[in-house]
Amino acid sequence: MLVHQLLAMTLQFGGISVERCWEQLSRVPDFGGIRRSEFDTLIAHLLADRYLFESGGLLSLGEQAEKVYGRKNFFELYAVFSSPTLYTVKTASGREIGSLEQDFVDRLVEGMTSFLLGGRAWTVQHVNHGDRTIRVGEAPRGIKPSWSAFTPQMLGFTVCQEMRRILVSEDAYPYLHPTVAKALREKREELGELLGRSARPVQVEAGKAFWWTFAGGRINYTLKYALEVIGGWKVVADNLLLRIEGDGVTHGAIDAVVDRIAGEAFWNDAGMWRAIVARLPEYRLSKFQRALPEAASVELVGGYMLDAGGTRGYLGERP
Repeated sequence: MLVHQLLAMTLQFGGISVERCWEQLSRVPDFGGIRRSEFDTLIAHLLADRYLFESGGLLSLGEQAEKVYGRKNFFELYAVFSSPTLYTVKTASGREIGSLEQDFVDRLVEGMTSFLLGGRAWTVQHVNHGDRTIRVGEAPRGIKPSWSAFTPQMLGFTVCQEMRRILVSEDAYPYLHPTVAKALREKREELGELLGRSARPVQVEAGKAFWWTFAGGRINYTLKYALEVIGGWKVVADNLLLRIEGDGVTHGAIDAVVDRIAGEAFWNDAGMWRAIVARLPEYRLSKFQRALPEAASVELVGGYMLDAGGTRGYLGERP
């Protein structure tokens, strides 16, 4: 939003000083957490990447900004939000099946999610955010793609814990549709006993483990990257579950790694957190993100995907 306002101000005034930009924007409550040093770093980056141009002490719109946001008389600059971004869906052989909107793509989990497209069911094998393609393989069943408004990828901790509580309880809900009631019974039979008997419910089978955290998306993604860095495993996360694969995946090994993550030393290890941040995907959460310095872009994605405080709290409540 700060990048958007800076570019819009240069377009509005034709030329404006850095000091005047800071004077006006620093009064905005939503920018209250941005220090002057961060602001100056952003200005220097925008100048270096030609999003801004400076002459005679005044900032104006740069060549790169005109190229990226100048189409249709700067429609892309005036509109804060972009039109839906489409991802092309391809088979392993490269055959195009169709396309999906990014809002739906953001909820896909590689190796786990299936969906329907072109009258067939497909399982996600790989999502490439760079060229906006999705590689898929055939699947026996799927879910209907969403073409409606944005649905958040990350469910919160409280919502997911309530889902867990319902599964371990025997509460009856007479208002449920018979199909939903049947699905709830089946899920209780599948997970109810496991969730009820263990604070760390993990299922292990043939080099693969399923940790049913019901902790929410941001906590689970924080755990995912920590498990990958420390354990060297491949981990797939969603809002309820961590699927862990690799050599040495046992109850004991997982407990040892999780106990290490729960320890104070882990949270104070700057090198460990650099390794975790380096694994963050290059998600594009805003069309102005490309104009940010790399560190700010990583911070933006990290703030969306990770929750260090919530993860510490979650692990601190469990043995």
